[in-house]
Amino acid sequence: MPGLSGISFARSLTSSPLIIFTTAYPEYAVEGFLTTVNRAMEKLQEVSSTGETSRKILLQADKKLYAVEISNILFVEGQGDYIRITLEDKKLVVHDTIKNFLGSLPDSEFMRTHKSYVVNLKKVTFIEGNQICIGEYTLPVSPNHREELLRRYAKS
Repeated sequence: MPGLSGISFARSLTSSPLIIFTTAYPEYAVEGFLTTVNRAMEKLQEVSSTGETSRKILLQADKKLYAVEISNILFVEGQGDYIRITLEDKKLVVHDTIKNFLGSLPDSEFMRTHKSYVVNLKKVTFIEGNQICIGEYTLPVSPNHREELLRRYAKS
């Protein structure tokens, strides 16, 4: 499809049909695999009804595959076609857009606070003016997102 890969198209769908990815290009094989595994993990989490489960997401960074606990994500910074995911103990740079990645995170815990940032609301230390503090990090808050951030932060 001109201008849109099959993986990008699959990620843009609101309902999640069963998809089998096939490709002749090795650079798309891992991304297709990760997309499929992440969707399968989401389905398993939906089906699981036993209390608090370990929620992980698979990420490829530096030619390595990481299984990351969603609760360990502090914030995500968008950098064009890449995102920098700041975890409690390290940072990962992943080939993905912030919009696509936000779709794989739980809405109740994560929120976009700026065109380039998504934060874990449970990790917010405090909000001051148009800035948000998460541990040692200070991030900007867009005026467009400030009111919703204050409302959701008060509930968390």
